[in-house]
Amino acid sequence: MNSNCYADRELAQNYINGTIPIAFGQLPLRTLNLLDNRISGSIPQEIANIDTLEELIMEDNQMGGTLPPELGRLGSLRRLRISDLNGNVSSFPNLQNMKNMRFLILRNCVIEDSIPPYIAEMRSLYTF
Repeated sequence: MNSNCYADRELAQNYINGTIPIAFGQLPLRTLNLLDNRISGSIPQEIANIDTLEELIMEDNQMGGTLPPELGRLGSLRRLRISDLNGNVSSFPNLQNMKNMRFLILRNCVIEDSIPPYIAEMRSLYTF
């Protein structure tokens, strides 16, 4: 696949089950939308290898685990929406390098931490 060709994966609102394949971390995606499925397992840390990713939406599934700290490497991310992780306590992910973040929703992710001060400096943030 040409490195200038980016793919979008809109797999929202289906009955997709199972886990997220680790191989997704090798795809040249701009959008990965897995909203409202029956996906289980945890968020693979390999997702953070997708340096072209602008939107990551993983809400309303049956996922467990914690928020991978590797999410902080996704510097191109503009929209991050993760919810309903059934698992261990997570720390607030380090999102400091995400200068273009517009939408940040981390709902019901078992975060036991304070909101980092750099969030107030994210001038492009529209929804928090």
